Order: sequence, then structure tokens, then C-alpha cells
Amino acid sequence: RLRLPGHGPLPAVGHHPVPLSALLRRGPLPEHGHHEGTLKLTFKIVPAGTKLTKARAKKKAIALSWKKQAKETCGYQIQYATKKNFSGAKTVTVKGNKTTSRTIKSLKSKKTYYIRIRTYQTVNGKNDCSAWSAKKSVKTK
Repeated sequence: RLRLPGHGPLPAVGHHPVPLSALLRRGPLPEHGHHEGTLKLTFKIVPAGTKLTKARAKKKAIALSWKKQAKETCGYQIQYATKKNFSGAKTVTVKGNKTTSRTIKSLKSKKTYYIRIRTYQTVNGKNDCSAWSAKKSVKTK
């Protein structure tokens, strides 16, 4: 957990504004004066990520497995596309952090698909997501 002096621990995932006070000098010499001020910074804390462990080709489908990330997550988002840069990608949401596998069906046969995954946590009705995992490629049967 992130802990700031005088503020205690911040909640794990979400957006957290923290006021900071500072004494600033205009120049290197005392006669240049100094200024006091308060700066309010907002920290975005995202959930820990996960990674794909297996991506197996099936007939017009792909069977996926990933590493379980049970802490500070509500579920997973899986993104798949036929292009390496994920343009035109589709996203599948897996609710619940206990699931570690999913089969994506209704794909084209003998086509290469690129897949990646990330975790998400819902905070105040918004999804805070981890970074995407490394991509894997699979050619369907």
C-alpha cells in the first residue's frame, strides 16, 4: 500500500487526490524571497496485471489459460484481433477473478489471431485496468 506522511494508507486501486505543501524559493539567494503553496496531485493506482500461460488452437476457436490474479481485481479483459497492432480488435470480459480459462469461439479457420489480457477493478462505477500482457499468436485449425 502507498503511504504518505500525515495521510495514512491510500486505498489500493482507484484515483486518489493528495494535497502536498511546499516552500519554494525563486532564486539561489535568500533576498530573492520565497513562496509557499499547496499542490494537489492525483495518483492513479491500477490493479496488478496477469499473463497468458497457454493459447491452444481449436477448430474455429482458441482455448486460453492465464495466471490467476485474485487480489484487487474484479475480472479480466481478453482482447483478440487478426492484426498485430490490435486494430479492429474485439474484447471479451470475464467477470470474477477466480476464472483462469476461456474458449473464444466463432472464429475463422486457418487464420492467425493475436491475443492479450489484462485485469480490471471496478471503482465507483468505472473500470481501472492494468497494462495489457504480452501478446500471443495462434493459428486456428
